[in-house]
Amino acid sequence: MPKLFQAVGPQWCHMGLPCGTCSRARERPVSSELRAAGAPNPRPLRTPDRLFGVEGLTKYEEARVQAANAVYATAEFLMYHCFLLQIFISLENPERSWLWAILTVLVKQRPDKAYQRWFFGLIDVSFDACMHGARYPKATRLKSSPNLFESLAVKCDGSHTHASWGVRKAHGSWKFDTADEAVYPKLLVQRMVQCVVRQLPPELLQRTWRQFRLDVLQQTGVQHKQHPSLIPEYASIEWLPEVPQAPPCKVLQTPWPAGEMNEGDNDKSDNAEDNLLFKIGFYFSPEEHVQRALKLEHPASQFHLSLTASERTFSSCLPRDLMPWPNGAFHICNTCWIGRNVCWRMSGR
Repeated sequence: MPKLFQAVGPQWCHMGLPCGTCSRARERPVSSELRAAGAPNPRPLRTPDRLFGVEGLTKYEEARVQAANAVYATAEFLMYHCFLLQIFISLENPERSWLWAILTVLVKQRPDKAYQRWFFGLIDVSFDACMHGARYPKATRLKSSPNLFESLAVKCDGSHTHASWGVRKAHGSWKFDTADEAVYPKLLVQRMVQCVVRQLPPELLQRTWRQFRLDVLQQTGVQHKQHPSLIPEYASIEWLPEVPQAPPCKVLQTPWPAGEMNEGDNDKSDNAEDNLLFKIGFYFSPEEHVQRALKLEHPASQFHLSLTASERTFSSCLPRDLMPWPNGAFHICNTCWIGRNVCWRMSGR
């Protein structure tokens, strides 16, 4: 992931981490009527004293908790590199989720005091999701870089109706409506994007769009004329009073005729004296050119990055299809997906 960040150069990383095992909704028992009808009654899997899993879990519960713990450890690893690379960051989870305490423990375990100060300097922004287009009044928290999402901190004003929470049976299985909360409303996504864009230089977006197009062409093996040369045409360029006979070279500019130079015309070189000289480009020797060519990598090679063990663990959690802003999402966004770089999902299942 650090190599990917260095190659992509994202401006913002957002992590909407799965909260199934950290949900405080597990502390509210399902009604006896629904249990009598066969509805499951999920129990708490974490407590303040056992944040990484309570004792006595079933094999299924243990597998879920350990999988979630691995996701959270990977998120903290990624968050650390956001700190190192000075990338805007935001994390989302329910207001009362155990995730916030888990992340605090993981951050304290990393022996980097500057990183810890950075983490505890992140801003907690709390809001009711219904004020940003959601059907439910989900109490949500964003932990983010300062001066980013503070404008989203609004509580429900009671001016609208909410969908009711519950559990229902559909297609032979029971479904909790809390699972629908993982879907980001379109309005919330738009407002988050706007918040990030306001913090970016306007010219960055245009530059990012252009670079994205060049990167896509590069990955397909097409070298656009705006790409830098793989091997420069000239080994060096010099200004000389006369054209040398050797080594092989090319005259790129001749001196200006006497009397034709004036203040308005003196734009061939930043140095006025250079306009009285020959601009000469010296070629590489065949041996030098071959040596440079042997050291080249294919332009697309930098996008096929080798992964460390931690990165392979992260990649194994990704779905085969890459989707922007999905359920329970884990996103890597360049200028918040406006930059069109990769957006990935990490499933909460």
